[in-house]
Amino acid sequence: MGFGHRVYKTEDPRSILLREKCLQLQGKDAWLDLATIAEKEIIDLLAEHKPGRKLYTNVEYYAAAIMRSIDMPAELFTPTFSIARMVGWTAHAIEQINDNTIFRPESVYVAEIKEGINS
Repeated sequence: MGFGHRVYKTEDPRSILLREKCLQLQGKDAWLDLATIAEKEIIDLLAEHKPGRKLYTNVEYYAAAIMRSIDMPAELFTPTFSIARMVGWTAHAIEQINDNTIFRPESVYVAEIKEGINS
């Protein structure tokens, strides 16, 4: 996580904005300084080891760095990412219901359905 994106095959515009904010705080927070320095090295290594994949920083990379820099407990990272996506997920569900087609049909649900949950 933090590099590559299903839609953005170049830099994720959201990560660009977050990087700019981190750079504005340069020298004020060691964690954000590390994140901005590490990003270039990681992208270079990914280009070397995964040629042609074009794996750039995505929004999760800098969002996680920012959450860490404000001392947010790590166990809140995933719920925070999920809350931020709930509106989009809901819109996709409505879109699917209205159009009667599966959204992103290349995704396959593989979990078992537990008795009583959906009945």
